[in-house]
Amino acid sequence: KRIQKDIKVTQNKNNLATYKSLVNYSSDLDDKIQGWYRYKEWFSVQLVNKLFNKYEVKKGDIIVDPFCGSGSTILEAKKIWCSGIWLDVNPFAAFLASVKVENYERTKRNT
Repeated sequence: KRIQKDIKVTQNKNNLATYKSLVNYSSDLDDKIQGWYRYKEWFSVQLVNKLFNKYEVKKGDIIVDPFCGSGSTILEAKKIWCSGIWLDVNPFAAFLASVKVENYERTKRNT
């Protein structure tokens, strides 16, 4: 409940979760790595960054994401020099996250 409050999750009259802007990924669509494939369960990197800041994630930490989806969490972890372990029951989601991370790491090596 505390995390839901922090990320502004509310319940409507049918007891279904309604998410505010941090879970909406539309602001990430212009990003060359995040926006190249629209994955239904995707959430914003702003949400990931807010949670990383709240829980004081820092360089060298290991991030485990057992429901990686499109890879937003792992990609943001890589950007702040964290290691990551990611998997998903959906093989396509795990592949998508891997491609994003590889593309980011390749781009970073070439700059």
